[in-house]
Amino acid sequence: LSIIFLGETLTIQKLAGTALIFFGALIIVFKRNKLDFTKGMKITFLSAFLWSMASIVDKAALAYFLPAVYGFLAYLLPTLFLMPIALRQRKELKTILNRSGKILLVMVTLGTIGYFFLLQAFKLTDVSNVVPVVQLSTIIAVLGGYFFHKEKDLSKRLLGAAVMIIGSILILRPGLF
Repeated sequence: LSIIFLGETLTIQKLAGTALIFFGALIIVFKRNKLDFTKGMKITFLSAFLWSMASIVDKAALAYFLPAVYGFLAYLLPTLFLMPIALRQRKELKTILNRSGKILLVMVTLGTIGYFFLLQAFKLTDVSNVVPVVQLSTIIAVLGGYFFHKEKDLSKRLLGAAVMIIGSILILRPGLF
């Protein structure tokens, strides 16, 4: 999509790398000899598509904004939109903040810093280079799911993550073939 909307170049290597990343993701969600397209997975794929579209908008917007200013606005607008909803649920919000406030603070801090660095990367290179590499976070999610949530099939999930890494290398190392 960044090729269509941002005029980025498409190479066979980028196409192959992107296909491997997608194939690696499919390996991870493949269960009992079939794709696990539960409602949760359908929402996940929709989220991935929307996130990709948002990345294209982010890259285009950075032609007019500094990353810090754009990042501030990108967080401010959803906050203002969601605030009335959250305030209607004050009791639940207070319970969550009392019980998990420190974890929430760490999560928000890491998310904000991560988004700032993502915007910096968009400023420096093509979206079609950045987004596939960001998908390498899947490896952390696979390991976290196994160690913290006792998810099964670690070897299959690691295989999918390895295929995704190979795809990212193809995208990042032009001229490999």
